Amino acid sequence: MKRIYQNFFNQQTVIIYNGQLVILLDAITAEIQNEREMASFENLLEENDCTAGISKIFYHLYDFCEHYKQAHNALTLGDQLKKTGRIRNYDDLIISHMILSFRGETNIKNLIHPVVKTLKDLDEKKGSNFLETLVAYINHNQDTMLTAKSLHVHYNTLKYRINQIIELTELDLSDSETLFNIQLSVKVNDILACL
Repeated sequence: MKRIYQNFFNQQTVIIYNGQLVILLDAITAEIQNEREMASFENLLEENDCTAGISKIFYHLYDFCEHYKQAHNALTLGDQLKKTGRIRNYDDLIISHMILSFRGETNIKNLIHPVVKTLKDLDEKKGSNFLETLVAYINHNQDTMLTAKSLHVHYNTLKYRINQIIELTELDLSDSETLFNIQLSVKVNDILACL
């Protein structure tokens, strides 16, 4: 197995550490960066029934242990959160890792902002999609044209929904802290749905 990955990565350092195959890829000279190379790597993982955890980039070998933990956590979190695909990137899972770390300290449901709870309850009771609309609106930096396009709704429909959300929740869309808390709450909801 070690030889297969050494050949794929053109003799980059491939070692066995804690019973795991570890590839130390020199990101300066050989970073996997395009979609074709990532697809090839994912196919290789699939053929060998493997999953890869990728840490954040590091620059000093003495940081190896910490970044090994990140890659290992990416694998564990990916399984916990039922992520598909053979490549689990720690960068994509950092927020989830932080949220799950709170589980021993508090009920993570307590991290959910009241606006998110209200909209989720309304959506469940009335079959509306206020929460999806709000999240898309925030994710598109409150650009109504981009949000309407992403939701496949008319511009005026979106404006009407946003006004309803503001009326129902008294949400201040100019408060960046509240918007961050809403995004965090959505992550918490997604995590809870997987647990």
